[in-house]
Amino acid sequence: MTESTRPRRSWMKIVLIQLVLIPVLFVIADVAIGLATGYDAENTRARFAAIVESMQSGVPDPGRVVATERIKKADLRLHPYTGFGPRGLNESHNNEFRLAKSEPLENEYRIMILGGSVAAGFGNRGSGGIVEVRRVLKEDPRFKDRVIRFLGQGFGSYKQPQQLFLASYLLGSGVVPHAIISLDGFNEVALSQQNGEAGMSPNYPAFSQWVHLTNKWGENGDSMLDALMKIRDARERGLAITGTAERYGLHHSSLIGPRVIGRLQHEKRQFSKAASEYIGLLRNADGFGPLAGPNFSKKHKRIAENAVRMWKESTRALNSICKDRGIFFMNVLQPTLHDEGSKVLTESEVVTSVALDSWVRGAKLGYPLLRRAGRELAEEGLAYFDASLAFKDVEATLYYDPCHFNQLGYQVLGIRIGERFLEALPEGELPK
Repeated sequence: MTESTRPRRSWMKIVLIQLVLIPVLFVIADVAIGLATGYDAENTRARFAAIVESMQSGVPDPGRVVATERIKKADLRLHPYTGFGPRGLNESHNNEFRLAKSEPLENEYRIMILGGSVAAGFGNRGSGGIVEVRRVLKEDPRFKDRVIRFLGQGFGSYKQPQQLFLASYLLGSGVVPHAIISLDGFNEVALSQQNGEAGMSPNYPAFSQWVHLTNKWGENGDSMLDALMKIRDARERGLAITGTAERYGLHHSSLIGPRVIGRLQHEKRQFSKAASEYIGLLRNADGFGPLAGPNFSKKHKRIAENAVRMWKESTRALNSICKDRGIFFMNVLQPTLHDEGSKVLTESEVVTSVALDSWVRGAKLGYPLLRRAGRELAEEGLAYFDASLAFKDVEATLYYDPCHFNQLGYQVLGIRIGERFLEALPEGELPK
């Protein structure tokens, strides 16, 4: 062996050792960090799905961890009674709706869930929310031998009086629930505030959905298309990132998983920025005037008061409709991140708390008014549960954006709702 070949072989040996050693060290570091931080791979995977689904135009569903390719975009249509909804509305929960119209089994107890996207996630099959409600109810002798079926009829961006109109429409269509839980509050004050600040009646359906579906594009067509392209591109990049992460199981890595979340949160910010731009263009679109509704006070506090009055009167009316039919009704005021003092936010929740100014303003102004109005409804005998402080003593991360919860959040809320449901349900309310 010559002197010239010996250093070359030594160099190659060092390179080979490094090629083997680096992956080993990475795995060791990954495992060590995971153990030290209590890293939860399945929770990370759920956050992938939650972030990318929140970038769709429809209902976020954090309870469903699915392949990215199977995440469906919402297909919204105008609806004659509720303003808008998924195509066919009832067909969006096709199997549940068919079952709901059939005569209940002898030992079956049906609970319909109404509200916006939080209610949609809560009422989804497999959601930690209804899993915990069912578990709590089954511990009571009255429900021990009952089959408890949930009818999920929550829809993204719904706010009162949409729940009231939807319930009337479903009952008129032959749906047979034994109880109705309306889980709402955030959309009522946040989306109503957004409506009002955009110049549209706070009592009308959500501005971004309603005006989008009725818009004729006018003179801002090219600008609107540009904004829509930005929205689509951010969404598609998020889908691609999540697809790659799921394909290679990157959620299992305590080093890579959080970085994937960081990438997705960046795309979510780009998505939100483009969505805000589009909403601004809608506001100035030709033909917006007739969609704005009757005149109203543009003061922020007056908008909040207007929204809460609509929520209170719609909830009261919904309770009366249920009472006349022997249906037990309970309203639940949902928690929300920007309700001051409702939760000590984790670092992750602070990062994901960015929202439209109108949403934040709506939550801050509206939630104290909602609590007061709710107490007044309770004094009238309505089964009302103020769950706005349900997360106050929970130190873990529960929010994955300004208003939606992860599975742990739904579980915490589900336990509380189940317990209050049993307290409020009169003995004679169960069907024979």
